[in-house]
Amino acid sequence: MQTPTKVMIAASLAVLVSGALVAQSSFADWRGASWPGGEESPRAFQERRGPGFAPGMPHGPHGHHGWQRESERLLEDFDSNKDGKLTQAEVDQTRQARFVQFDTDKDGKLSLQEYQALWLDAMRRHMVDRFQSLDDDGDAAITIEEFVTPFSKVVNRLDRNNDGEITRDEFRRR
Repeated sequence: MQTPTKVMIAASLAVLVSGALVAQSSFADWRGASWPGGEESPRAFQERRGPGFAPGMPHGPHGHHGWQRESERLLEDFDSNKDGKLTQAEVDQTRQARFVQFDTDKDGKLSLQEYQALWLDAMRRHMVDRFQSLDDDGDAAITIEEFVTPFSKVVNRLDRNNDGEITRDEFRRR
């Protein structure tokens, strides 16, 4: 298997399980003192991550360069010795640590409730990213306008026959 294919598979894995693979120390990096609940403010997030992550960007935090960011996150999340290289042993070690962390009854299995806790923890980073991309003015609150606007042209973009409605057939043709 060629290296680009391996990288793509690894990044896809990271996208699917995302923060579930985050070591506790790197997950703690996402918490700051700027917002209630410990999340950093949109402005602090932009300063730390750069202008490509600005709230209100048309493609959000995973836009055109999402692959590159996900690859970087994969390294952040799994590269436990911080040497800039990712080994399967590091991936396995991180996955095992996360499993143990969420196996609260220590029976060697994840129940649906335990897996739900792992999933919610894993998806938190994506939820915060999405929240910040919707919060155009960076005030740590999403208005109805900020919430609705990103979807204001969905029907117009997908409506192939310009009748103001999207049918299953139009979805299939896309």
